[in-house]
Amino acid sequence: MKIVTQELLDSYLKNDWVLEKLQTPAALSDDSFTIQRWLKDTPPKRAVFEQVYGDLFKDGPRKSVLDVGGGFCALTRELAKNHDYDLLEISAHDAADKIHAVESDIGRPFFIESEWSAYTPQRSYDIIIANDLFPNVDQRLSLFLERYLPFAKEMRLSLTFYNTPRTYPTKRINADEILYMLAYDGAHTALALEKYAGQIGVDKLAMLKDTTISVYPNGRHVALVTLKNNT
Repeated sequence: MKIVTQELLDSYLKNDWVLEKLQTPAALSDDSFTIQRWLKDTPPKRAVFEQVYGDLFKDGPRKSVLDVGGGFCALTRELAKNHDYDLLEISAHDAADKIHAVESDIGRPFFIESEWSAYTPQRSYDIIIANDLFPNVDQRLSLFLERYLPFAKEMRLSLTFYNTPRTYPTKRINADEILYMLAYDGAHTALALEKYAGQIGVDKLAMLKDTTISVYPNGRHVALVTLKNNT
């Protein structure tokens, strides 16, 4: 496990290959996708992308990959061409038909339009990724790990948390209620990962609680975690 620090960001920006790929003429056709705009606008997001996906863009064997809640950008298109890649996504930011159109371009289906708790993987994967989903968007991190880790040889997570209180007013979509969600702090994130402390390290979990300096304007912190399926 590692925390995204200024040192990690500065090291990545010496070779900002994600931005270079997103600025190629071929990639410009995907500029309408939200994730692509976020990556272009936010250097720390590109540094995290490099940590989570970077090796999949290098020469090597074709791998089976399930990307949970990853959204779509031109780099997703490249992953879908070069790997046995599936995107499990509810299309929160972009219309589903836009991604289906990409499937036609590539010549194979890769888009699974579903919320993860309503879906059961149909096979095992070399890698399952959840990037920028837990626990800031979805607080069910421990449930996700229990359900999906058995289907992965390796699981890669980028986990967002705040060590200063941050709340969000939200509206339930299935009832007439306004709810206030308290974002996870490092202590809550560490608690969700406690079952896997043997892989991660107790000392590293403690880092989640002590992190105070953020590379993001809104004060968020990001932890990069890799878990192996030892069953």
